Amino acid sequence: MAKEQNLHRKYMLMAIEQMEQTINENRSDGKTTPLVGAVLIRPNGTIEYAHRGELREGDHAEFTLQNT
Repeated sequence: MAKEQNLHRKYMLMAIEQMEQTINENRSDGKTTPLVGAVLIRPNGTIEYAHRGELREGDHAEFTLQNT
């Protein structure tokens, strides 16, 4: 169980690293751009990750993962 918790922590830290790379958007409402990072572990063990705005301004990290 400790090994599984370490893996979960590793993936969460990867998501935080991605979150910190969020591309700041020029929002007309003056709000701060949400900081979002995502990590996807595929059934074959491949790890993919993305952050908000990585491909286009405003694109969610999850959207980026689905379309790569």
